[in-house]
Formats: sequence, C-alpha cells, structure tokens
Amino acid sequence: RSLVERGAWNVGAQTTKSQEDFPLVEVTWTAAHAADLKCMDSMALEHLRTEDEVRRRWLLQAPGCFHRQRPLRRVLSLAPEEFSELMTAFQDAASSSKIQASASIYWHDPNGEEKTVLLRPC
Repeated sequence: RSLVERGAWNVGAQTTKSQEDFPLVEVTWTAAHAADLKCMDSMALEHLRTEDEVRRRWLLQAPGCFHRQRPLRRVLSLAPEEFSELMTAFQDAASSSKIQASASIYWHDPNGEEKTVLLRPC
C-alpha cells in the first residue's frame, strides 16, 4: 500500500511554512542511565502541548526503538520558549537529584554555534 493509503497526506508547497515562520531549536539530551533518560523524556512530555501528537508519540515510542543506543540520547525540535522551559526543568531536576548521574544537553544557537550544558546532580 502507498503512504497515502496508510494515512499520510501530501503537503503542497503553498501550505508549507519557512523555518523563519516556526523557528525551532533541535535539542539533544544524553543520560548515563536509562532511568535518567526516561525521567528527562517525561519532563519533555510535560512541556509539550497535549494536542502535539507527533512529538509526543516520538517521545513515547523512541525508547522502544533506541533502547540499545549508546550513549543514551534523545533528539527533539522545540520552539524557543519550550526549550527555555525544558532547560529550566532539566536544571531543577539535576539540582533536586531527580537525575541521578551526569547528563548533557546540546543545541545550536541562532548563529549556528553548538552549545552544551552539563547537568550534574547535587
């Protein structure tokens, strides 16, 4: 069966938006332990709108697809305000020891420069 027959739809050029219309930050987070990655995934889910089915489904299904991946990592595109809120949540989780081991967050700033934050539990 074709993709359209299985539920996909064709997005015409006139309906697509440019990256400038919807600026997204591609964020990667890594964790030393599966439990920490699961905790970080849960925090990311909490910061996504309920109706955002695509990204929510990705976060829910990724552990089953990438369970042998080393280092343990997740990649998700976020709006700048979602990214800011999630970074605060990750930092709070590290401060309160919800994240048990060191974790890292990577992203590119608007100039294309890669940024990294290392989270260390207290």
